[in-house]
Amino acid sequence: MPGESRTGAEPYRLIGNKMDENRGACSRIFCSLSEFNLQMICYGASAHNLCFLADESEARDIVRTLHTAIFE
Repeated sequence: MPGESRTGAEPYRLIGNKMDENRGACSRIFCSLSEFNLQMICYGASAHNLCFLADESEARDIVRTLHTAIFE
């Protein structure tokens, strides 16, 4: 139902300079997260951030996956 609150959903925010100029950044991020159920993806409010919701029980795995995809 629209506007319904979901319990157990955790907000994730990726913030970086000029993400919109880094070709393939979003692709690399979302491909790495393909095993997770992402909800409410938001990009474009700023050229510096990407936000989404995902299950809070997967927080540790999501952060590790993102770290690997972005920094390693």
